[in-house]
Amino acid sequence: MDGALDDLGAGLAPLARVLRRAPLRDAGAVEGAEAGDGLPYPWYQLPLARLAKGYSWVVNRFDAVGPVPAGMSARAALRNGAFSDRQRRIAARVAAAVAQQTRAQGYPPPYWTLLDLARAETRREP
Repeated sequence: MDGALDDLGAGLAPLARVLRRAPLRDAGAVEGAEAGDGLPYPWYQLPLARLAKGYSWVVNRFDAVGPVPAGMSARAALRNGAFSDRQRRIAARVAAAVAQQTRAQGYPPPYWTLLDLARAETRREP
């Protein structure tokens, strides 16, 4: 019976890793979206994004994939890129804070601490 429990624990390890990373990735984004925060994007890149969208349209006619997916506008592509960059910066800072707390305490911080760290870094981000 103990072997079955060990197998179960080993099978849940990947799920635990995913759940630990989720606050790093999602906490600030979800709360910002619920609050109605806009997604700013570099407006000055819009003409180039529109060219990329046109190129994508032509390439899609030949069953290839372009830089801007079908069904996505140039503005949406810029917002998506800006959002992804912002989330990566926040996640990197939260991961550094988690590593520091883990070294100081000897164990990883609990879930609610991860959420607090993610919220604080999201508020810090412009």
